[in-house]
Amino acid sequence: MNGTLRYLMETATSQDNPGYGSIMLSQEVMASDAIARDGVYGYLATYGFTDPFDNTTRRALFYWTFQYKVIDNCNGIIANVDKAEGTDTEKRYLKGQALALRAFVYLNLVRQYQFTFAKDANAKGVPIYTAPTTPSSQPKKRASVTEVYNRCWQISAKPRRCYRALNARLKIAWT
Repeated sequence: MNGTLRYLMETATSQDNPGYGSIMLSQEVMASDAIARDGVYGYLATYGFTDPFDNTTRRALFYWTFQYKVIDNCNGIIANVDKAEGTDTEKRYLKGQALALRAFVYLNLVRQYQFTFAKDANAKGVPIYTAPTTPSSQPKKRASVTEVYNRCWQISAKPRRCYRALNARLKIAWT
């Protein structure tokens, strides 16, 4: 899990794509309350909401592949944690972290590539992968915004499992 979190925060494909920080910066610029000056590091394209969708830019490829790599790492942890050494409490805690991080990344992806749930709950969101992938894995179709949100929020059983798993280690009362 530490490696997946480090990947999320520190992996860079270029000086203008420094991990999750570049995603946060681009979302800030798209909010129109920040000014992108002369296009340094490519954020001028972000200001016009074109960056994540323009497949001719390396940032668009970065957004997609970077976040799905984090999801794939989480899926690998979830699928294999029961085979690892350690107590059941430690394994549940690790699985809870992976479930939470995967939900966080899916939420970020669906917010990046589709309007909100309130605008069109049945619009095509992003593909959902719940098992580790391989080079021979078949691409999945885009799930609806509702399906992605269900995967991320309390409508789904997954976050409840995540909370219970984290609670076992942290002794926090979740309400």
